[in-house]
Amino acid sequence: MANCKRGLNRSLIRGLALAASVFAAMYDPSPLRAQWSPTYCAWSSHSVPVYFKPGTLAANGFNVTNFREAFADALAVWNEESGANVDLYYAGETTASVPTPGRIIVSHGDDGSCADPLLAVTSLPGSGDCSGGGVFIQMILKDPCTHAVRPWVTTWPGSTAGGGFIYEGSLIHELGHALGLPDVTTQHGVMHGWALEAGAGLHLYTDDGLTVQQQMGLTTRNPATISSTNATSFGAPSLLASYFSSQGPTVTAASDGVSPFRIGVWDQIWQLAGASSGNHGSWTGMTSPPNGYIGSIHDPVSISRSNSDNEVILAWPSDCHTETHCDIRWALTSNGGSSWSTGTISGAGAIGRVEVAYDAFRNRFVLAYINGDSARIYTASAIAQNPLSWSVPQVASQTVGGFAQAFRYMGGVVFDSSGLGLLTAGAFDTTGRPGVIVQMAVTYPLATRYSVGAWSYANSTLPLNYVTRRPFGLARSSGGTIALAWRGGSSTRAFTTAIKASMSPTSAFGAGGERASSVINSVDIAWSPVSNTFLGAFSWP
Repeated sequence: MANCKRGLNRSLIRGLALAASVFAAMYDPSPLRAQWSPTYCAWSSHSVPVYFKPGTLAANGFNVTNFREAFADALAVWNEESGANVDLYYAGETTASVPTPGRIIVSHGDDGSCADPLLAVTSLPGSGDCSGGGVFIQMILKDPCTHAVRPWVTTWPGSTAGGGFIYEGSLIHELGHALGLPDVTTQHGVMHGWALEAGAGLHLYTDDGLTVQQQMGLTTRNPATISSTNATSFGAPSLLASYFSSQGPTVTAASDGVSPFRIGVWDQIWQLAGASSGNHGSWTGMTSPPNGYIGSIHDPVSISRSNSDNEVILAWPSDCHTETHCDIRWALTSNGGSSWSTGTISGAGAIGRVEVAYDAFRNRFVLAYINGDSARIYTASAIAQNPLSWSVPQVASQTVGGFAQAFRYMGGVVFDSSGLGLLTAGAFDTTGRPGVIVQMAVTYPLATRYSVGAWSYANSTLPLNYVTRRPFGLARSSGGTIALAWRGGSSTRAFTTAIKASMSPTSAFGAGGERASSVINSVDIAWSPVSNTFLGAFSWP
């Protein structure tokens, strides 16, 4: 589907095509993965500045601030889901109209060809030296045949009347070209050459990550932890073992009731052994991790534990496909990982992280995730006993004012001893800005399924101080203190926390505090009743 038009000095890579009606006809259902030789866009540095040119956004009635935020989100997806040693960073605005050496420029204009009505076009150096020649991406705002303004959106289609073309997903595709990836015909990646529907293009797939790793090498990020006694007085981050230095997993947090318990996933599951406050221990392989069952999708595994039987459960998205999104896989152990029960919830339609929590009042494990077609929260649950028998996933979030509330990133879920739950997520708020952190009550009406109430801002007075571009964490201490942890949107990419004492979704979290800078990827937080600490987990340079 790529059509490279080589000139004397530059080549044009065709962007996303519009012909959704032929989408199914173009789909090759075979399991064949895309294979390619990454030779036509090389960067001399792993750190690449990306500039934002507003162009005619405002003149065409678009909110420049929202588009800039979606632009930054697209950079974060490649940085943090590919597993590659790449840092596409926002370098500011520009007025340049031609490629500039050493830069990627994302421009917004009205130009386009009626003979080839693409959504976007990426211009690469004909020599393949992208550092020397620069890359110029043109997002085409108008239909080149009718000259009507296209319905570009930074919200989720369905959260506003009429839907539209998802700007972030289209830009993620074009940035793939800037990293050297061609269009492909398989539906197992964002580099599929046709405009992807709903949430299909907002997360990377296995093929995308493996391919850009060939180009840029593996990430050099390390897992790290940070501890606190009260969620407001954190010490310095502590790097964990160097085993992951060439693989850079996303780390998630939970307590096993004996010691703080961590996992990282790439090819297998690992746990943090011998950890205590001030001593983070070392990473060791579990006795018998469910190797081969863990997929290579670049999303974190979530973890939880029951109170009664020491059952530890893992959940993650797997077998992802741009039309059906992801199934959910799970693994359960009652003996510290010596043996595992495993299973799949087929047809879940998940995108991004799948959160798992334990409701002690009902003795149930609860899954919560964002559905790729509707951007709504779905839930499923099972009695915490082996074997697990999951309920059918059902929509749990609310429709308000005739529109479904739409979500971009999963946060966390906690329950108190009475079975009242609290869920956090990054939402598309009423202005269309993605990633604003919100909170919702979780209940179990009629003992049939877990339901999620209408959302409130994490802090309604300063909602834009609580914004994230990655999945994030939520934990509750034994005494009832609730800690929120997220990677802030500031230039420092700080690990940020805030606390409150009430499970009510309308009670505000306190002022957020930055605890560690240069945090990469999603973060998580857990409470350890043994060491009496909150423990944060994240990837770190």
